Amino acid sequence: MNKLGVKKFNVFIIIGLGIVTIIFITNYLTNIKTDVSSSLTTSNSNSAKTLSKIGIDVGLKNDGSKETSIVKTPSEVEADANAEEIADIDNSKSTKPKPQTSPKIEDNSITTSNKIFIKEEYIDELYKYTKTTYKQPSSSQKDSKLPTILILSTIAKDDPYGNGRQFKDYINSINTLVNTEPTNKFKFSLGLSINSPQNFLNLQKFIEENDSALFEKFEKISLVSSEEMEKLHEVKFSNDQELNDEDLEINRFNRQQDNKQRIRRRIIAKNRNFLISNTLENEQYIIFIDSDVEKFDHSSKFIDILIKTGKDIIVPRIYRGESMNDYDRNSWRGERTKPTEEQLKIMDLNLWSKFDYVPRDKENIWHFYMFDSNSQDDEKLKAVDYSVPLDSVGGAFLFFKSIIYKQGVIFPTNYIIGTNWERLEGYDGIETEGICYLARPLGYTCWGLPNLNAYHVP
Repeated sequence: MNKLGVKKFNVFIIIGLGIVTIIFITNYLTNIKTDVSSSLTTSNSNSAKTLSKIGIDVGLKNDGSKETSIVKTPSEVEADANAEEIADIDNSKSTKPKPQTSPKIEDNSITTSNKIFIKEEYIDELYKYTKTTYKQPSSSQKDSKLPTILILSTIAKDDPYGNGRQFKDYINSINTLVNTEPTNKFKFSLGLSINSPQNFLNLQKFIEENDSALFEKFEKISLVSSEEMEKLHEVKFSNDQELNDEDLEINRFNRQQDNKQRIRRRIIAKNRNFLISNTLENEQYIIFIDSDVEKFDHSSKFIDILIKTGKDIIVPRIYRGESMNDYDRNSWRGERTKPTEEQLKIMDLNLWSKFDYVPRDKENIWHFYMFDSNSQDDEKLKAVDYSVPLDSVGGAFLFFKSIIYKQGVIFPTNYIIGTNWERLEGYDGIETEGICYLARPLGYTCWGLPNLNAYHVP
């Protein structure tokens, strides 16, 4: 072989070795890439599951042979959430309304053996109260113009219904008012304040077991419970002695004592305000009824009589049993006594542990018991809707237009008559007896119907 041939042979050898080397390197790199990809897939899958456990949105994608993961960035998560929200809105617009007899059951709804209704529960951890609301399905359009009435009662812990009665007896009494003539003349809601946790649960159970009957009468039933509402929150002044537990205790047997009135009625006032604030929505009229009021004259027309008077704030005459013909003496017109100089000094010094003053009637005072329709010659004075003006109203049965409350006429939680900046409070006008005083500057007035009777248990 000549020199030229040897050179050509060497070139071919070098080219061949180069090609083999390239093929080897290519195969080697391909194997490394495959191993890395497999490792990353497994790692991502495990990472996706771990991230998912701690709340980071991760999508898992299955391509038919291997499971791969898609880790979403925060902006991608937010974009997906917005897209889902828009889709939900679009779907809700295009969905046909469901029949009223079969409402949509939300997570906070329950189904009983009789009926489906919406149950909403609100628990306020900050202010420590609970509200449970039972709502009817949306009422038909033909009922939308009916007058709406909210009936309210505060249910005390100590024999609240009186004379051995139970909650079912209270409901039966309320039903006599709701069963109007003609029927379906009004739309009713019911609101109850129950600050005993066990009684609160018992009333929920009663409503859910008797829902079929109750929701024939009421569009909405609200239950409110707060043990905080039973606390006194008495202001302690450095120069006054601290009241002990016996001084502060209020029960069914001592609640009428003079030295209990200021504290007792403060609790009643704040419970009334709390109940209205948590239950009043668009109802046009409010009726407060004590839970131990058991019957009413002209019961099926009782509410219609009140509304047709056109008066702002109204109370009927309250009997206790059949003999005491004016039980609620907080309804009156005229003048009452004022504290003596010595009592005023106690107030100025804020020595409230020594203050037991209670206003008394003066000679020109007027109460329901002073009016006897049977002795009247004028037939107008015998009419069931005959009304007399009042300066103060009681709370055993209290009717008023809801717009008055919405403007700030509440149940005063202190004596608003006779107070000043130095005194904690005055000497008159607490709870229901302060309503007319607050309503008058706004142009609203209080009235009594002496010929329309409600009956407190004996």
